[in-house]
Amino acid sequence: MADFMVSDVLRKLKSMLQQPEEEQMKFKASVAIEDLLTLSKALKNIQPKLKDAENRQINESDIRQWVRDVKSLAYDADDIVRALTPSIIHQDNKKTKKVCNTFLLSSSRCFNQIGFNKYTRKINQTIEKLNGRALVEWPVEREELRIEGFCSNKNGFHGLRSQTEIIGRNLDKINIVSMLLRETGQIDDGETVVICIVGMEGMGKTTLANRVYNDTSVMSYFRERIWVYAPTGQISPSPIGKLENLLGFLKGKQFLLVLDDVLDEDADKWLQLRQEARKNGAKGSGILVTTRSDNVARKFVTSNIQYLEPLTESACCSLYREECSLMKFNREELKDRIDWENFSNNIGVPLIAKEMGIHFNSHREVPTMDDAERMSLNALSSTYASLPSDLKACFEYLSLFPKDFSIAKETLIQLWMAQDLICTQQSGQDMEETGAQYFDELLPGTSFYKDPERDDDGNIIRIKLHDPVYKLSQMFCDENRHFVAVGNDIPYTKTKENLRTLFWFGNGEVPKKLFSHFTCVRALDLSGTNITELPKSVGNLKHLRFLNLSCTYIKKLPTSICNLHSLQTLKLSFSLLEELPSETWNLISLKHLEIESTLINYLPDGIGKLTRIRNLSEFVIGGDRGCSIKELADLNLLQGSLIISKLSKLTSENEARQAKLDMKDRLTYLILDCEKHFSFRKMIGKKPFEHLYRPSADSRTSSEREGAEAKVEEVFEVIQPHKNLRRLEIWNYFGLKFPKWIEDRALLPYLVSLELIKCNKVEHLPPLGMLCSLKSLHICGMGEVKRIGREFYGKGEVRGFPKLERFVLEEMSSWEEWDMSVAEGEMPRLRELKLQGCPLLKAFPCLPNTLRSLHVCDCISIAWNPIPMLEHLVLKSKERRFDCFPNLPNLVSLKIMLSPELTSLPHNLGQLQALRSLTLHFCPKLESLPQELKQLKALQQLHITACPLLTKRCKNKIGEDWSKIEHINYIEIDIEEIQPNDEKPKSDFS
Repeated sequence: MADFMVSDVLRKLKSMLQQPEEEQMKFKASVAIEDLLTLSKALKNIQPKLKDAENRQINESDIRQWVRDVKSLAYDADDIVRALTPSIIHQDNKKTKKVCNTFLLSSSRCFNQIGFNKYTRKINQTIEKLNGRALVEWPVEREELRIEGFCSNKNGFHGLRSQTEIIGRNLDKINIVSMLLRETGQIDDGETVVICIVGMEGMGKTTLANRVYNDTSVMSYFRERIWVYAPTGQISPSPIGKLENLLGFLKGKQFLLVLDDVLDEDADKWLQLRQEARKNGAKGSGILVTTRSDNVARKFVTSNIQYLEPLTESACCSLYREECSLMKFNREELKDRIDWENFSNNIGVPLIAKEMGIHFNSHREVPTMDDAERMSLNALSSTYASLPSDLKACFEYLSLFPKDFSIAKETLIQLWMAQDLICTQQSGQDMEETGAQYFDELLPGTSFYKDPERDDDGNIIRIKLHDPVYKLSQMFCDENRHFVAVGNDIPYTKTKENLRTLFWFGNGEVPKKLFSHFTCVRALDLSGTNITELPKSVGNLKHLRFLNLSCTYIKKLPTSICNLHSLQTLKLSFSLLEELPSETWNLISLKHLEIESTLINYLPDGIGKLTRIRNLSEFVIGGDRGCSIKELADLNLLQGSLIISKLSKLTSENEARQAKLDMKDRLTYLILDCEKHFSFRKMIGKKPFEHLYRPSADSRTSSEREGAEAKVEEVFEVIQPHKNLRRLEIWNYFGLKFPKWIEDRALLPYLVSLELIKCNKVEHLPPLGMLCSLKSLHICGMGEVKRIGREFYGKGEVRGFPKLERFVLEEMSSWEEWDMSVAEGEMPRLRELKLQGCPLLKAFPCLPNTLRSLHVCDCISIAWNPIPMLEHLVLKSKERRFDCFPNLPNLVSLKIMLSPELTSLPHNLGQLQALRSLTLHFCPKLESLPQELKQLKALQQLHITACPLLTKRCKNKIGEDWSKIEHINYIEIDIEEIQPNDEKPKSDFS
């Protein structure tokens, strides 16, 4: 970050010194131009050393301290420059513009210890320290100080080495081989299958690909196997020679092509090769790609991506034993012979475990903690060194988050923005767009992230850091500028008064001194704390750009918060907030206002003046109070998701039309709610929880209700979204029919997800089957619908839900009949079906053979038809017993859950010959297991929880039902693993 900070300050100084004379006059009274020129020269003198120093600081503590000193001085210089530079934000409102141009100059308190008229002395002190650091010398880097990391084995052909055992990756290998050989149950059109293996360096991507390449079944299936090491273009077998000869060699053959270590910068070249290879090869061919880049993988294929997670402790233990000739010892015995705490703190990356074993073999001594950490860090140092300075700065900022903390991508980008870590390369480019590029570049360049959480489109929205990466990030932690407080108090020291970031993970009362002491703070996160009131002194935080008060007990914000003219992000969701200040419009830099699931019932006048805003999580229509929906029309930069609440408050279609939703081309996710919207799914586990929404009773007369129904239908007909919309939810709609645009594929050509929730008055579903891109459909709480007929699937050229994969129907209390014709191509891609709370539904229609997962809950009258390709079944019921299973020859997983009255299992359970996993959860009256369980020879896993009668009968070797289950490999009862045999448990890597 030091290199980035110095470059950034130099850029700002250059901009200051190139301003017109009238602009320079604003700071000439406080500091001489010569002092700024001298400061710039001092920064330039130190800049050449920084890149080398940043790369070496991982292994050399003296250089690390030097970098920290320089970074601290760069922060000081940046604070000076920012305090001297008037804001360049321009607004049409003259009052606002005047405020913007003067607030930093007149109100800066970052250097209140020296006073604004003493900046010259502060600059001279900084220059003196910088010049002193520039004179520091250190020895030339010696190669013997480094232990070679991940690149040491990247100089040969891995596809030619055949090894039979692969530790910790057997399941990954089985999955990939199954996909290559078309054994996964997917629809096989004979086209070339493409699979990508993605993981950080040292995770074993090449090793895994090597085992797949040399698998006996793969060798017999593919006529030709070719291995290409992508960084150099080398090909094996060698007679092929050059890449240009490859396509001719593959022509007409069934082949397996491995592209090993495809880098982001070369991806397009290999994409072109993949396309040509698919054209030239015979049907049934396969392409296997290994890459560190999630972006590269998604260029090659949208599915069939195998992400490599860190190895388990036991798998790394075996790797270590293999390298240091201790294979005769098991894990417990090994603990007595090595520094186990040291070892277990550095596991996860296979190469690190092997390096530690090699060290033991070479030196005949256990690696010390320093040795182990150096191996771990060296394994990542080359990757870190290859990052450009701005990405290094963004990575170093990750050091603030606690270990295993789930980091939201959107929040991380907002924090980077608050710290000026994002530099837009093109004029007019949003910082948010550039920040998203930074996030994606960190992902492919390093695979720093683990456990990624994705949205419905496959985009990563949350991540955690791999443990070795987390340790690397901690080397850059600077608690004097960026601080995380844990506990019930925030320690204040003189060295922390220039803090730029403050996160508080605590439950105590937030001290009011916080807002008077830390006046330079740019990012303040108090989410989830017990804070009930924000003091007026928050208005003193003139540099604040990011404020997170979500999940707190705050009910009202002080008006002084509207003086925070630098504030870019204000997070208030899931709090007890009842209203926004009347002058919220004065937050002229605001780009992100998050108020989802609060008690706000209207927005103040003037919201439409916040024309910079990109993300407004919820727009609440207040009727007679607050701003009108017309102000939404001026927010042309809105993007991502938007909730519009209390649409029932609109009085006419003309008022609704003023929102101009059809002009919001960057909105991709829209929720329309006639009431105040609360997302109960998102609120699970949120704090506080006291304000869970409960709708009030309808006190209107019948004539008033009829008028309201007609009015809401008119309103929804004209509140049509832009055609770029991808996800739509409609809640609490009380019209008798849906608007016409909801069924028009020309108006919603990209819609992939649709949810219709609590639309209680609608009796007939619209012909949604004509939506050509729809993949997920969720219908809930439509109590007037009695029949789903053929009209539901539409008519014309596109009909029958051509791309629908997931269909959920819940709380359909009057639904009796469901008509569908698979023969006419209706729902041809359906893979997941969930039915819950449909007590009157009489029977399933004939379901498509593509169905793989079925969830049935409280559908007591339903009759079953054979579902031959079904693989996963979940059953829940309030009844005493289930009917017999239909023919389910491919069922591999069965879960019977939350069935408090169930006393017995279906007697034909024994016909499920493919069943591999059986789960029984919360069936307290289930009396015993059936004898047929013995017939299930494929059954490998049995999980029983909260079934007290079964727990007693399944006791190891002595329970009455033990003989029925003793053939099962893995048995878990009330979260306790039971071993059927006396043998030691098999490790998960064997």
